[in-house]
Amino acid sequence: MCKMELSDFILKLKDQYLENEILIEPSSKFREKSGWDSMTGMTILLMIEEEYGVKLENEIFKKLITVEELFAYIKDNIK
Repeated sequence: MCKMELSDFILKLKDQYLENEILIEPSSKFREKSGWDSMTGMTILLMIEEEYGVKLENEIFKKLITVEELFAYIKDNIK
């Protein structure tokens, strides 16, 4: 099991956006960031599965609004 830090997660999340000059903070609504589209969403889901071993279903993913909520869900579901 990997140790998960919010700061590392934010860097990995930021890497999924084409626009890499965006500011992402724990309270950021990640779908409202510049460069968000359905492809970005798919790459984020893939990154989460590859990096953390958490397969996030679309229905759950849609309910997570902020970076902090996404991080907490993943952290709670790492096996």
